[in-house]
Amino acid sequence: MAGRDHRTASIAYYDCVVMSADSLSVSTSDRRPETSSSRSVWLYGRVVDLLLGYGLGYLIAVPLLLGWGSVAAPNERYLWFGSAVALLTATPHYGATLLRVYEERSERRKYAIFAIWITAALVALFGAGLYDRWIGSLLLTVYVSWSPWHFSGQNYGLAVMYLRRSGHPPSQAAKRSLYASFVLCAGLAFVAIHTSGSSLLFAQDAFDHSATFRVLKLGIPVAVGAPLAGVLGILYAGCLVRFVARLRPRPSAASMLPLACLVGVQALWFAVPALATAFGAGNVRLLLPFAAVTISAAHSVQYLWVTSHYAGLARSDVRVARFFVRCILAGAAVGAPALLFVPGLFGDAVPNAAGAAVVSFSVVNIHHFILDGAIWKLRDGRVARALLRSQPEAEVAGAPLQRRRHWLRALALSLGAIALLAHLTMIALARQARPDAEPQALQRTASRLAWFGKDTPELWSVVAEGLERAGAFDDAIAAWRASLGPGKPPLVSANRLAWLLIEHRADDPESLAEATALARYLAAEVGSEQAKGLQTLAAVHLAAGRYELAVETAERALEVARARGNPTRIRQVESQVRAYRAEARRAGSVRADAPR
Repeated sequence: MAGRDHRTASIAYYDCVVMSADSLSVSTSDRRPETSSSRSVWLYGRVVDLLLGYGLGYLIAVPLLLGWGSVAAPNERYLWFGSAVALLTATPHYGATLLRVYEERSERRKYAIFAIWITAALVALFGAGLYDRWIGSLLLTVYVSWSPWHFSGQNYGLAVMYLRRSGHPPSQAAKRSLYASFVLCAGLAFVAIHTSGSSLLFAQDAFDHSATFRVLKLGIPVAVGAPLAGVLGILYAGCLVRFVARLRPRPSAASMLPLACLVGVQALWFAVPALATAFGAGNVRLLLPFAAVTISAAHSVQYLWVTSHYAGLARSDVRVARFFVRCILAGAAVGAPALLFVPGLFGDAVPNAAGAAVVSFSVVNIHHFILDGAIWKLRDGRVARALLRSQPEAEVAGAPLQRRRHWLRALALSLGAIALLAHLTMIALARQARPDAEPQALQRTASRLAWFGKDTPELWSVVAEGLERAGAFDDAIAAWRASLGPGKPPLVSANRLAWLLIEHRADDPESLAEATALARYLAAEVGSEQAKGLQTLAAVHLAAGRYELAVETAERALEVARARGNPTRIRQVESQVRAYRAEARRAGSVRADAPR
């Protein structure tokens, strides 16, 4: 599909509002003068619309989220909290799109290019991504980079929808200024994501804890990224000012509250954290109100609010509660295959479930972005009448669509129920993954979480430390191995595992070979800067009987320690050198043929 089509698709159903009324494929009878009656301005009523649709609920929650984020442990904040929020918001949010596209044969035929062929291409890319780290990383990068634009497009569309429904349709000049402000805000997020050294991501669950896949950043230098963000920020503010100045006739402040909320939400989601990161004004990216899971939840609630309204108009027999349940099951059904992502299933390509899960999540969201762009357009007369017209609902409601029973629908919803149960189980397990839990219990919890792709190197490190303190060294070794992940192992985990292997499995040649590989990796990474890596390598050489290498390596560690000037480390390494020389003398002549 052409790049321009993808750009149009990313705005979802909101890109349509930039078109003039004359271009809409609706009948002349639908082009009635818009009224400002209270019953037609709001979708569900003033309070519900303000809180859920226009973002006032999120704005009110910001102080609460700030407070909780400052007192709750990171594990409590993000593991179970993120999973629960995703279940209640992101899952039905995606399910609503699936129901719209796939439930009716007429809709499937209408959007066949997106529902079938592009979907098949994404499935193929998903399979390729599991076995090729570059393809998987590219999918992750597309998802991360596209997310701010997708969210911004929704906010823009809701803003114009409200202006039209409230009887204040903006002029083309005002609309272009408003549109430009949302584009620039998304551009700020893009720059923040791709600036070198930034860890700011706006996409939920976009970080792969298995370290298999990574975001392929453009690597914008900080010296370029900060000034660029500043320019975009000034242009963003200028477009908002220009939009307000061009609104005619001038609406009252009260009538503009929904629009103000949307602009405020957009700024807090993207402009504030992006600019703060660019100029080093605090660690904003770690605050819960600006976390990807929170932004995604607020976006999903908006989407469910407007799509449930559309479903109620198009199908009078659909109630909101029933619609929500069906959306959850439909969204969960897509996640059912993720239950197959058990550790080791895909061999060396994806060593654990977390790597497969992040590729799956990326493809699902890209699929959602594309489908949204196809189905929510004002060229569809029913969508135009439902979302932009200000007539009373009885005048625009279409005839209810009769859904025929089909075994595929029943199968999909059944899979959704199974996946939903699995998701609830995962949330319950995540609640048990507390660092202060009994070591063996925490180990069992981490093993079960691995089946859902929620085991992380950090969690396994906590498990391993607890097992070490409990004296369960064999289990601790297994846990430290799980904490290594693919790719470059964390230095702390590699160091601790190497020491455990030489202390408790020195008589096992395979364990010694593993310890040697880990110690050499440590020495290569930090040997010229820290003595610790060389100390570990020297200890491994000694355990393997390579006395000459043990002494030489310990002496190199002493040189590094003296160069660093740390008295405590110097004394420690001096003691190690003396001990290793004594070991070499006790062993007899130093082996000249010792492997190097």
